[in-house]
Amino acid sequence: RAGVLCNSCGEDDCPTMPVTITPALTPSDYAAFASLVSDYAAWCRERYRDDTWFVDQVFGHQSLASELEDLPLKYNPPKGRAFLAREDGVVCGCGAYRWIGEAAVEMKRLFIPEAFAGRGLGRALCEALIQWAVDAFAPHLCLTASMTDAVLIDLAVKVEPGIEGVFIDTGYHSPE
Repeated sequence: RAGVLCNSCGEDDCPTMPVTITPALTPSDYAAFASLVSDYAAWCRERYRDDTWFVDQVFGHQSLASELEDLPLKYNPPKGRAFLAREDGVVCGCGAYRWIGEAAVEMKRLFIPEAFAGRGLGRALCEALIQWAVDAFAPHLCLTASMTDAVLIDLAVKVEPGIEGVFIDTGYHSPE
């Protein structure tokens, strides 16, 4: 919960704050995760409406449609893990990690709908995902990021101060 701002008092570590981040376990959890990922894809198409071809290419390359049909197989141990953020029991965000190789995991599908934006939920969700990765893979954990991913790097170092980092330049990262 660290980094999430309480709606009532505005503090980032309120003991009465009703935000939880938990793994998706049930069919209804996976349905909520799929709904948020679909909302994320629609948000990307709207945000980048002048470049929808690129958004469609990215989601097509990632096989989003088949991913959504088979979420428990894609994001359940040992292949990965999906997480939901809830505020007062209402799903307000999602994120996941997925195995992409023998010793590689990637953070995926992080999304906070605009109705819940500005409360620190994205930061808390990232911190939780990083912590679960640290718990699952340390000491064999390395963060790869582009130079534009300063926020992710900062979060990772706060969660795991000794994390090793590798900077890559794929040419696919937005300067935003």
